Amino acid sequence: MKKLGVPQKLLILYISFYAGQSFYGTYLNLYLSEIGLSKSMIGIIVSVSTMFLLLAQPAWGYASDKVKKKNTILKILLLGSTLTALLFYFSTSFWYIFCLITVFAIFFTPITPLLDNLSLESMEVVKPEENKKKKWDYGRIRMGGTIGYCVASFLSGMVLKNNYSHIFWIISIFMIGCFLLIFTLPTVKGYPKKKEKAAFKQLLHNRSLICLIFIYVVFSIGLNFFYSYYPIYYISIGGNSSFVGIMMTVCSITEIPCLFLAGRVVKRYGTVNVMIVSGLITTLRWFLLFAVTNPVLAILVNMLHGLGFVGFTYCIILYINDNVPKELRATSQSLNVLISTFFSRILFGYLGGLGSDFFGVNYMLLGSCIMTLTATIIFAFWHRHIVNTEPGTL
Repeated sequence: MKKLGVPQKLLILYISFYAGQSFYGTYLNLYLSEIGLSKSMIGIIVSVSTMFLLLAQPAWGYASDKVKKKNTILKILLLGSTLTALLFYFSTSFWYIFCLITVFAIFFTPITPLLDNLSLESMEVVKPEENKKKKWDYGRIRMGGTIGYCVASFLSGMVLKNNYSHIFWIISIFMIGCFLLIFTLPTVKGYPKKKEKAAFKQLLHNRSLICLIFIYVVFSIGLNFFYSYYPIYYISIGGNSSFVGIMMTVCSITEIPCLFLAGRVVKRYGTVNVMIVSGLITTLRWFLLFAVTNPVLAILVNMLHGLGFVGFTYCIILYINDNVPKELRATSQSLNVLISTFFSRILFGYLGGLGSDFFGVNYMLLGSCIMTLTATIIFAFWHRHIVNTEPGTL
């Protein structure tokens, strides 16, 4: 491990974390359904437990910016996730599961934005000659997450064999691996002594950032619904756990070329144009998933995932890192996740479950299609207004 450089260690860290995330994100609701919970009950757990998460999300981001070592916060979150995942084996009662998912989410969910922040700032201390020689950038390091997610998704169906309770010990193994790997990374310092109230106020008045967060929120609503409820619907149209694994693997594979080329594409065509095209592609994806009832065709439709997902996430993460003061980067990344999580999981999480029970998952996908198309059109006109009134933005 000592012979590996910082970029390679970060690549392995992403592989391990997203491998664990693939098991949790893909199979948690199938596990909840397996132990007898209805889609409405699952919706209650997702939305209400997330309300508690929203109290913790900005606190973890702020703490990461203000502690002496940002690595410390990630160590706490990873260790907490490892231990909490194992507690799922003690009971399957509704209130126990509800409370445990809340605690687990408080540790697990904030890892994603803080890992992105740590990776971007760790790369700033990499020797210039090493970075130029191997051409490492955030997109190519983040490919590790895609590779980990892809491989785990492919193997998950064979490993689980329709016994979804296995996901928790598997998650613990991946999280403890990440925890140990953090110790090998260079220290990323926080800013405990600086008071940046004025800078944070400017952040809230950054119209370009708010514009980007707006369309990202709408995208997150559709994506969260897809991961929460589509696997259940997919099995009802003839799929099984192995097919679910293949479908998620296909989604992951499509991210690899997109992440590899993301930096060049954004540089050439601009952040806004990339996000508009991503919005239109995502609109098409939700419409086709609404219309398709063949399990194999549904897998093919999800080949559109990479173009939409990478376009949105890459643009907003890099925008925050490049345009927000260092003292507020982790806070800003967490704020973005906080806002998108609030709308996608609290407001739409329960409504999505309720609507799925009443209308069906496929018609909720049609609603996501219409919503994404509308948001993309609004985003395009909103951006044009910002450029006309604030030249030089975005």
